[in-house]
Parts: sequence; structure tokens; C-alpha cells
Amino acid sequence: MAQHRTMQLSILNIKIHPHTPDLYHQMFKTAFSRRLVGKIRGVDSGMIGSFREDQFEEKGVLFGYIFKFLNINPHEKWLNLSNFETIDPLETGELPVPDTLKPNLRQIGYVFYPERHRLLFDSTLITPGSALNFFKRLFGDQSIVSQFGPVDINIEATHEAIARILSIPQIKKLVIKFTRPNNDDTAGLEGAIQARIEGQNIKRFQQEASTDEAEGIVPDAETKALMNVARSNGSVFAMGYDGDEKIEHSTIDHPIKERMLYYPDLENKTQTMINFSISLIKKFFG
Repeated sequence: MAQHRTMQLSILNIKIHPHTPDLYHQMFKTAFSRRLVGKIRGVDSGMIGSFREDQFEEKGVLFGYIFKFLNINPHEKWLNLSNFETIDPLETGELPVPDTLKPNLRQIGYVFYPERHRLLFDSTLITPGSALNFFKRLFGDQSIVSQFGPVDINIEATHEAIARILSIPQIKKLVIKFTRPNNDDTAGLEGAIQARIEGQNIKRFQQEASTDEAEGIVPDAETKALMNVARSNGSVFAMGYDGDEKIEHSTIDHPIKERMLYYPDLENKTQTMINFSISLIKKFFG
């Protein structure tokens, strides 16, 4: 009987202003062709290890693997466990291992949709927070910024994260933060907010509200729209009470993590991931 495995995808919102699908395509291609490396955390680093492009359901898609590896300083002292001798490359003039070899490789699948500027990735191998750190540093490289401008990147939180905040019986503090959304991401009241933000040349928005009223903060339609903008472009934090119990919720703690089962002996993992990502793009972004 074929054994199944779990695939889990999370989503990053990657934004440049102004933007076109071709600019995103060129940015990814540039980072790949220049073999840029982005620090993840500690001695973990990564790079875009493979890059392909194709059309699926009439949409341009970029896909491949992020290579995650240990990026240690080879010029530091080494220990030979067989005889406990210390090897100092600065003294010997030689490296025990060439600097082009990197240990502990992990290959993390990704799919990027330039038209929606959303990147979906396998979050069983890297957390959303670590993926955010990686792409911020990768696209923060001066060679990228000088060619494409500053790149804003945010983790997509769940709709349930907002519902969880709104369910707090007495909201005493509400903090909404976000960077300017792209104009193809919003509609209705959220679209009006985006237009106001852009019309005032605002790059970063922050609103903090608090109250001592027993009823707590009662978000109106505009505040809820701001929260929904922040769900994809920043964060929402709330503190309140349910009776005497203090409650704190943040969208940061609830990134999208969508799972599906697949059979590696029967299915191509890359194609399965692309098909799954297409269904998630439709589910969350229409």
C-alpha cells in the first residue's frame, strides 16, 4: 500500500512599488542568476537553488527549490575528532573543506505567482518566520534594491486570526500596522483605504487605540477593513479581557498553514505542489 505524506504550504506577500508581473519575474531571476545568499538565522542561510517558469491555467508561474544550508566560517579553527588535534586554516593556509561546499542541505519547494505577487512554500521544512527573514535579506541585497527598489514582504495570516481578535469580549487595546498594499489587492472599503494611503504617499501605517470603557473597543467597518489590510500587509495585535482573564491575540501567531496528503510513489511532488498552490490562490485571492 502506497504511503502518504503531508504537504503544508504557507504564503508570503512580496511587494515592490510600482510593480508589474515582469518586474517580479526579473527580480527572482536576478537573485537566482547572481547566486545571492540570504541569512535565515544563526548559521543557517539560503539561496534560490532552482528556478523554472511555466504556464498553468493561463497564469505565469515561477517555481523551484530554496536551498537551505549551514553557512559556517571555514577560516575558524576546526577539530579533528579522530585525534583531538586543532586545525587552524590561518596557520596551515588550507581549508579542511572547500568554501564552495555547504553542509546540512534542505531543499524547500516554492511556487511564485507574479500577477498576485504571492509566494507559496513548503512550511514543513522552514517556518513562515524563517522564510520571511530569508527573503527580506535576499531581496534586501543592494544589487536587488538598486535595480528594483525596496521590497516589502509580509506573512499572510489566516482570516480566523482576525475573527479571533474580534471575538475578545472586551478589547482594551488594538494595534494595526501595515506597509502600503498594492492596488490590485484591495476592493470596496479596503480599496478606498489603499487609495487614501497611496494618495498621501504613506509607506507605513500604524494605528493604536485603547480604552478604559467597560464595553471595550467596538471596531466599526473602517477599522475592520484596516485589520483585513494588515492581515496581508502587516500585523494586528489586540489585548483584552473575558471577565477577569487577560487575552492577547496577534495575527503574527496565525500564519496560513494549509495541508494536504499526497503519495510520493504515485505523484510528482512538484506538480502536486503547483496544483495545490493554484487551489490556494483561488481560495484566498480569487
